[in-house]
Amino acid sequence: MIYFLEQKSNGFFSPKTQKTFEYLFICSDNITMESCSDHPKREETSFTVPSFEFAAELFSALGDPGRLKLLEYMSRGEACVSELADYAGEGHSTISHRLKLLKQCRVVTKRREGKHIYYSLTDDHIRNLVLNGLHHAEEKGER
Repeated sequence: MIYFLEQKSNGFFSPKTQKTFEYLFICSDNITMESCSDHPKREETSFTVPSFEFAAELFSALGDPGRLKLLEYMSRGEACVSELADYAGEGHSTISHRLKLLKQCRVVTKRREGKHIYYSLTDDHIRNLVLNGLHHAEEKGER
């Protein structure tokens, strides 16, 4: 069995995230490292570590079926808490809690009109993520 691992400065091994790998061959008690240069070179990523971390938080926020249902509804236009609560069949406090989390992750924005606060998706990137995920879930095939 071949593992793609990187030895850290603390002596532990972790998955290698850089573009070249070292093979870690485990044969009984012997461990040997060999470089692998058979793979074509790829461009360096333009994304930063904070971008990866924020994207992970974003996907985590999208990963709850209740929140996803609200987001799908808002993909068709802005809505107030009462409208979302009626649609989801849940209480105002539950909806408000979900919206608070979604707002913290910059998935939704809000605007006030008199006594009402209306929520909408932040932009088309979020709308496309939500709808593409749902369309993908609807595709036929094995899970």
